Amino acid sequence: MVLVLIALLAGVVIGLVLSKLIFKPKCVGTINVDNSTDTPYLFLELNEPLSISILQSKRVTLEVHIKNYVSQD
Repeated sequence: MVLVLIALLAGVVIGLVLSKLIFKPKCVGTINVDNSTDTPYLFLELNEPLSISILQSKRVTLEVHIKNYVSQD
């Protein structure tokens, strides 16, 4: 009985890890935030050219990088 519960728990954990890896949203690019001035500027950089699949998607995943591109000296 104990072995069955351990096997069941191991199966659930392995299933959760695999589903997290398989269904992880693909990042299509980055948003760079320039905070070197009073008003932040946003720059969009895509990993690949715009495609129909990106344009038809309701949601996309982007990484956010916050940097100061111009020094205040």
